[in-house]
Amino acid sequence: FWTLRVLLGFGFVLYGFFIFMLIGSRAENDKAARAPSTTKFFTLDAVCAFDPKHPLEEFRTFDNKDLAHLANYTIAHCGECAYCSNPHDIQVYVETRKTIAKKSKQCGPKVYFGSKGDVSDCLESKIGFTRDCTNCWAENMINTGDKCLFTCLRTLFSGFMAENNVKGSGEGGWLNACLYCDEKRSGPAFVTCSGVARRRLGIVSEIERNPEEQCKNVDVDWVNVDFDEIGFN
Repeated sequence: FWTLRVLLGFGFVLYGFFIFMLIGSRAENDKAARAPSTTKFFTLDAVCAFDPKHPLEEFRTFDNKDLAHLANYTIAHCGECAYCSNPHDIQVYVETRKTIAKKSKQCGPKVYFGSKGDVSDCLESKIGFTRDCTNCWAENMINTGDKCLFTCLRTLFSGFMAENNVKGSGEGGWLNACLYCDEKRSGPAFVTCSGVARRRLGIVSEIERNPEEQCKNVDVDWVNVDFDEIGFN
């Protein structure tokens, strides 16, 4: 008798949590859908460039590619320079372009069961960014954990978390619901903090993105470049 009551109680709690998750994810999805498109953060005229004669010096932001070329600078990525705009972090971005999303997910539990420092420590260990760049990633994960919790739980339980891209999900079917929420609710602050994104570098990652957002002004073929030859090491 008591076993049956316990099982029924557990079933009601689980059912209640499931309904609460559905309601929460619906509210989060609505807010994500109403948030402005992030495309403008990847198609802007500003570029971040480095001096090819002194590639280890601080990168500079130029209003457009022509001004960068007039200064004899090499364009590293689209958008303004920020904390990840440096030789080390760009090389890490390139070398982990097909695995970085999977590696960062391994630090997800730290968002709820640790501090920001714990999240940064985990990311730094798993990926290898500089601390300032890593902190941008940690802040992004923490914000997404706050703004997209129920959406990501629903995505996880539905089995779609295993696929970064799900047909018909989000704008143009590019992303699963969790990544779509992350893109819309956390993306602008993240790319402003980091400066660098794989799309801004003009490289393709394990997450299929809108081709219109791939930077076409980069002067370096990051996938095939020899980092020693351009003086990044």
